[in-house]
Amino acid sequence: MPLKQSYFDWNRALIPQVKEALLSEAPRCESTQSHNQAIDLSHLLVIVPTAKSGQHLLEALSTDTQTQKNGLLRPEIITPIQFIEQAISSENRATEADCLLAWVQVLNRYPAKKLRAIFPNTSPSKANALDHAKRFHRLRKELGIEGFDLASVAEICAEEAIEPRRWAALADLEKDYYKVLGDTGLSDPLQASRACAENYPLNIRFSKIIIVATPDPNPLPLKAFKQLEKTHALEVWINGPSGDLFDPWGRPNPEKWENRALDLDSWNYQIHRLNQSLDIPEVLVGEIADRPVESLQIGLLDPNLIEPISHYFSTASVPYYNPEGLPMSDSALGKCILSLLLFQDEQSNDRLKQLLLNPYFYQSAPVNQSIEESLTDLDTLFEAHLCHNLVDLKARIGTPTSTKLSEFSKLIDYAETFIYPTDSKQAFVEWLKERLNHILNQVDLLDIDSVFKNLIESISQTFEEALAAEKRFSKELDRCGQSVLTELLNKQKIYKERESEAHDLFGWLELLWHDAPHSILCGLNEGIVPRSRSNDAFLPEHLKCLLGMQSQEQSYANDLYLFEAIGRKRSLKNGLPQGKLSIFLPESDTEGNPLMPSRLLFQVPDSKLLENTQNILLKKTDTIQFHEHRPAWIIDSALPATRPNSISVSALKDYLHCPFRFYLKHILKLRSKNFGQRELSVAEFGTLFHRIVATLEGESFQAKSDEKAWIDRLHRTADRLIASQYGANLSFALKMQKESIRDRLSAFIRSQFTALKESGQNISIVETEKQFELALGSFTLRGTIDRIDFDSDGIHIIDYKTSNSAKNPQAVHLKSAQTQQEPKHLPEAAYLSLGNKDYYWSDLQLPLYALAQMSESQSADLPRLSYYSIPKSAEKTELANWVDFDQSILNSAKDCALAVLKNIEAGEFWPPNEHIDPMYDPFAQLFPDGIQKTVDARLFNPFTYNNDLA
Repeated sequence: MPLKQSYFDWNRALIPQVKEALLSEAPRCESTQSHNQAIDLSHLLVIVPTAKSGQHLLEALSTDTQTQKNGLLRPEIITPIQFIEQAISSENRATEADCLLAWVQVLNRYPAKKLRAIFPNTSPSKANALDHAKRFHRLRKELGIEGFDLASVAEICAEEAIEPRRWAALADLEKDYYKVLGDTGLSDPLQASRACAENYPLNIRFSKIIIVATPDPNPLPLKAFKQLEKTHALEVWINGPSGDLFDPWGRPNPEKWENRALDLDSWNYQIHRLNQSLDIPEVLVGEIADRPVESLQIGLLDPNLIEPISHYFSTASVPYYNPEGLPMSDSALGKCILSLLLFQDEQSNDRLKQLLLNPYFYQSAPVNQSIEESLTDLDTLFEAHLCHNLVDLKARIGTPTSTKLSEFSKLIDYAETFIYPTDSKQAFVEWLKERLNHILNQVDLLDIDSVFKNLIESISQTFEEALAAEKRFSKELDRCGQSVLTELLNKQKIYKERESEAHDLFGWLELLWHDAPHSILCGLNEGIVPRSRSNDAFLPEHLKCLLGMQSQEQSYANDLYLFEAIGRKRSLKNGLPQGKLSIFLPESDTEGNPLMPSRLLFQVPDSKLLENTQNILLKKTDTIQFHEHRPAWIIDSALPATRPNSISVSALKDYLHCPFRFYLKHILKLRSKNFGQRELSVAEFGTLFHRIVATLEGESFQAKSDEKAWIDRLHRTADRLIASQYGANLSFALKMQKESIRDRLSAFIRSQFTALKESGQNISIVETEKQFELALGSFTLRGTIDRIDFDSDGIHIIDYKTSNSAKNPQAVHLKSAQTQQEPKHLPEAAYLSLGNKDYYWSDLQLPLYALAQMSESQSADLPRLSYYSIPKSAEKTELANWVDFDQSILNSAKDCALAVLKNIEAGEFWPPNEHIDPMYDPFAQLFPDGIQKTVDARLFNPFTYNNDLA
């Protein structure tokens, strides 16, 4: 039958015109008794571009005055793809999972030599078989929608001499893929779609097929329509003028649209230029505020805008609906499943924490403590032992039946039940489904997920698909079942119930079928509309053109048509607006990459091109205003704290560096922790070294002693301490640090014996890790002396330094004054003169050690003070003495300590030291604008202790 075309006025709303045209297709009956009969459109098959446009059309038909009065026997309204799908037998069609696993089987069995014809520069292996399977499946989908498979493309490439060897190998692969599916009793879905399009079943019950305003029907459905045109009544209803702008099937003719100029002056449009895409949500909320839902349409042309706009709408309490659905991972149950899948690959500390934070997993766990307590236990174990997996965690807990970690131990045992047993005879997906059912039986569907109307159904269907495929291809899995399930879940969409008065977030193709007078286009940028085409290495642009696949010219013509159709409905008529078109043009995307306006905006007459370029690219309607930067927050109230009675010697160093940071660390006791570290921190490394060499207490070193025996002894001590704290299963970083400690211990012993030989005297280590208390001012000073030696010259106080460079004790303690780095907060007693130079105290450690030792022994003799530097470089391991240390320096250090303690007692913690590099400041993240700009100085002028808290 001849193909008929009808044309609608694209200056008017589309849906009312389509509705009236469809109602006119209802059979007319002259009988007076039949006036109240339902309007019968059930003999019509209506093809529309998208499912959402079909919903809009059906809603218009259902709410018409006639149909509400008499009733409606609705037409069948489907998309072009559904037209093909409904004609294919669903029996034995391979699912997505079947196709992927069939490809995996083919690739695993295919000779590597033949695969090199496809991948000449790589060596494919079983490890990346699934990645290649996804790629071939995606390639076949792109070709399949155009009516091709790999074999048909290979024939064309052979004739045209386009990589014939490569495509022949791909065709052979596909042949084996078909055979694998056939051996399992399955048919390839793309092959079935091609066969259906070429030989569409003729038992269609409809009297007429009407293709309505579908400017881009896919090639396969179009092939089927052309087959049916010979025997069935087909009509094409085109939203646009008659003539040569469209082909007989309603597709825009590229050659006509390429040079067609848009009459933008007749449109009632406005362009809003924005600095970045993330500005759109706020501007959009202002644009739609207090506007009826039916008065506007919101088009999100850039898919990356969906998430930020959804989040902003939720925060601003603006009801919205995303007809495209949400990813499964937006639900807590979906996150739980994906976390369990990740947990199979790596039972790490981070993956475990991710599981614990999921409400389904934690609420189903048989523990009697809060999630906060469990996370604290996990962090405490990690900080003490650097446990990165369940094995190490359990080893560190030990036997916790009577300890405070007993509940956390139960949690670890429960987590282990979610690790797929390697000796299990049960299919992985089936096993995981049982574990998931266990969770749901314990907690049921949580309220946070009850908003998703198809969540459980979607998860069940996905598991059933993956399980069926896993059982069919069990011999070829090699953990692919787990990966395929993850792939399916990531693709699965879930939907929320549509709230009343919710704003729909439309895609580009949906806008034509929504007749609101105000259209808002968000992100009309080049690369988005028209969309940039991604080229597969197997399918470059020149091959697509050769195959007759949709060209860039056709895509551009379609986009140009849609843009004009949307704009024409919102045009000016006799100077009066018939609607409004708002275009939001960001200059950068959500990641800060630059964006350009769509070329659609420049498809204007030559006389208007310069003006358009100036208005869109050069002129900025909104000038950027620079405001004085203000911090995100101002701290204008101090946290209450009590005055400490005792202070460590090392804390005085912190005060000398910065009194405010001293307040944060030692008065408020704030600590920054890093639970992602994989190795010992500098402080932890030094502490471990100190614990090892502390075992030398009471020992004597003589030049004739066995150097190697001492090294072996300390190595055994190191091995024992590391194993007891960090376990036998050390991370690679810890293994390296263990070797570093052993190397430093060896260098330490060798340098000790070298010094003995040079001095010719013996050394006795009197004490190690000696703790002391020293009354000073109104405080008690606490400290730990690393080592105290006794030799012919008297008492020798030694402090170990494991930093990567050797240090001189005088240079560490005393800094040259009158420099740019000189702090402004130091008390007067912090300064002293030596010779002709002025210095200030930066550290008081060794002098206060000497003062404490002299006070305890009631001796007036000054002990010698030294650093024992044990850096990475063995040749730099050495003892550095404070050569000129005397009583005047000790007195100055004592006076400085008294002055600092007096300031602490008085609450003098201001001003902060602004010369500290943020890279080395543990509190930098708390004050991104700097302490001076963030904290009200009046709180510390001075700080008032709250002793009632004591």
